[in-house]
Amino acid sequence: MDRDAASNGLYLALDDPSPKVRLTVADAVAESAAAPRALVKGLLLDIDEIAARVALSPVLTSEDLRDALVVVREPVRAAIAARPRLGAVAVALARVGGIAASLVLAANDCASMPAATFRCMAERWGGNAALRSLLLERHDLPADVRQTLILEAGHALQHSAFVAGVLGVARSSEIAFEACARATAAMAEWLDGRDMPSLIDHLRTSGQLTPAFLIRITCSGNIDLLAASLAALSGLSERRVRAVVVEARQGPFRSLARDCGLDESAAALLHLATRQWKEVATGAVSGDVRDVSAFVMRRVVEAFRALPGCRPGDTTRFLRQLEGESARDAARNRRELLLAA
Repeated sequence: MDRDAASNGLYLALDDPSPKVRLTVADAVAESAAAPRALVKGLLLDIDEIAARVALSPVLTSEDLRDALVVVREPVRAAIAARPRLGAVAVALARVGGIAASLVLAANDCASMPAATFRCMAERWGGNAALRSLLLERHDLPADVRQTLILEAGHALQHSAFVAGVLGVARSSEIAFEACARATAAMAEWLDGRDMPSLIDHLRTSGQLTPAFLIRITCSGNIDLLAASLAALSGLSERRVRAVVVEARQGPFRSLARDCGLDESAAALLHLATRQWKEVATGAVSGDVRDVSAFVMRRVVEAFRALPGCRPGDTTRFLRQLEGESARDAARNRRELLLAA
């Protein structure tokens, strides 16, 4: 009877005109797993300060939280975003919450969230630098979302008044594109195989599987990403494509390139780079190849220049750029090794 009387007293407090009284009740029941659920639900719909106190209550269900998200204000949504377990509530929160709630949600390392949560936040708030930083630090961020945020960062770089003022609009656009391509290629090198299909589909549908990107990843030695990309472009099975890439025979490789819609110049470069990597892998080359990417890049440039009819143009300029990047990366790696010795 004393318990019932106490509960009735708490329910009566919901109608008390003084927010101090209701705040005291909220503090008393916020962390209790035995608190009356109806009472906590009522407090969750109170003024922001009171609702935020009970937002982490263990008695609130996913249904309670989803219903509340529609009517509460942003400070309360942000408080809900800090819950240690969210599940499907996280998706609803990403859809209806503002940037404040999304920042808390992105920083919540304790909450396991569906992939749709991250995609929604990236689509809505990817232009926010603080949110990008928080999301990119998460180990559970899907690969396609990570690549979307890379593009958003490149977009911000491209439209930076400072960068455009120093380098000019055209050059800042080129630098942003190059930075995104390099970051995507680097990301793919440590990608979990389970994430590869979603990344490839994202790159294909967004038009990023360009000849320049394919040449870049091939010269850097990411043959797994190359095979998956060519399979997506050609419509052939990845197993068949991988066999063609691994064998690196000119006829089948050129045929595959045509199925992918690649021109002869791009096909020749991809084949050259793939052949160089095969020679490295089989030990058919001699000399110091510790900086393998730079070594392969030099061999590709030399072989391409030796092709009949090769003339200076955009392709050779692009190759020189990749060669310079590879040389800088190799020098950086050697410096790190020396410092670590």
